[in-house]
Amino acid sequence: MFGLFHVPLGEDPVREPITSGLMGITFTAAYVLTGKLGLSIGVHFGGFFLVSTIRESFLGIELPTILVVEANAPVPYEVFVVRAILLTLLIVGWVRLTDGSVRIHRNVSRVGSFRTSDHR
Repeated sequence: MFGLFHVPLGEDPVREPITSGLMGITFTAAYVLTGKLGLSIGVHFGGFFLVSTIRESFLGIELPTILVVEANAPVPYEVFVVRAILLTLLIVGWVRLTDGSVRIHRNVSRVGSFRTSDHR
């Protein structure tokens, strides 16, 4: 779903869902390991901040930049795979550092037991 949502945001309707879908897997890992959306949202906005610092415009909005990076050819898919793997490893490291272990969060692992009191 994450990849399909980003189709209208990119210039390439084939490439955008694939690359966004890879990142969606990373965001899912952040949610599954923490049981909260906060880390996923933070990582997503962190990526948006990174993109906004190296591109002059994003979705037609002119942005101030620190550095402009221009590519003459599309970035290979392998770069996105490596990026997703590295980001997932950073997320796993963060969860290990903050929680002391890496496992599926108890709020996620209890299928069908959604209660408001569980998610505070």
